[in-house]
Amino acid sequence: MEKLTNISHGEAVILGMLFAVWWSKEQSLLNETDFLEITNFLNTFGQIKKSEISPQQLIETVHKDKKRNRNQIDFIFLTKIGEAIVKKVSMNNLSSAIETFFGNKT
Repeated sequence: MEKLTNISHGEAVILGMLFAVWWSKEQSLLNETDFLEITNFLNTFGQIKKSEISPQQLIETVHKDKKRNRNQIDFIFLTKIGEAIVKKVSMNNLSSAIETFFGNKT
C-alpha cells in the first residue's frame, strides 16, 4: 500500500490489520467485543485515513501477488484475540471486501 500512497509502511500495516479484523467480523468469525478491542487498540497509534487508498489500485496490486493461486488467495482471519485461521478466498470475494472497506472513506 505504501507504494500507492503517501502513507508510511507502519500505517499500511495498521490498515491491513484493520481490514483483516473488519473482514473477520463481517465473516462472523470474530465477535463484536474482540473486534472493538482490537480496533480501539490499533487506533491508539493514530487514525489513518482510508481515503488515501484507492480500492481499485489495491485490488490490481493484490491480483499481481505471487502468493495467490489462480483465482484464490490464502487470507488470515481472526477468530478471537490471539487466534487466527487461514482460509482460501476467491479474488472476487477479496475484491468486494476491499471495495467495501476502503470505499467507506470514514
